[in-house]
Amino acid sequence: MLGRLRMPIASALEKYIDFSKKVYSDIKIFSMEPGRFKTSTFVSAMEDIDILQSANFPEDVLLQEENPVCKSFVTALPSAHMTPRIFRSYEVRANQGYNCTVVQAAHATTATPQFFEPVSIGSEGLNEKFIGAHLEYNNPINFVLEEADLVFGASQQVACIVSIGAGHSGHISWKLTKLELFSENFTNILLDISASSEASVQSFVKQYKNLPGIFYRLNIEQGP
Repeated sequence: MLGRLRMPIASALEKYIDFSKKVYSDIKIFSMEPGRFKTSTFVSAMEDIDILQSANFPEDVLLQEENPVCKSFVTALPSAHMTPRIFRSYEVRANQGYNCTVVQAAHATTATPQFFEPVSIGSEGLNEKFIGAHLEYNNPINFVLEEADLVFGASQQVACIVSIGAGHSGHISWKLTKLELFSENFTNILLDISASSEASVQSFVKQYKNLPGIFYRLNIEQGP
């Protein structure tokens, strides 16, 4: 919303809150399809006045653009092999990837299995199914440096990295009885571990601790 759609911060916050209320209140009932929430509601909320039309973009606007003002990307995982894939608003010298629509990219990066069904993206009849990169790649900070190399060249030095968190989700504790090892509690703990972004952040803190003014982490103690 901030990058590709170039929405002002205040407007993006307002639209995202309205979008979230609409999407995450429409829960599936008696459905055999994966995901708790309806993909159709997600897509319609993106295409209608909530997001794209309010930013003066058509519903089929592509993620990639010529001479982007603000280069941005999102990540998702092909369900076939779970190797992270990057969807970009800009061109790179190698491994460009799919130029899908903004709606498809938003759906792909949000399609965590317990929330939404996978999204099919491809070209020339060759489609792949994608799920969100929430598992293991919730913080894409490592991809930022790799993308900087592709765009600006490996010889360029990093001037500044700003990592903005969504709130500390709390400490993950391992308190299970033997009977709970295959329970829903056990599954939730594994999901929390794989979705935590703190490990990648701490590695950057250590990497740049002797280089003041390079890495900044902005976060709050508790999420919304």
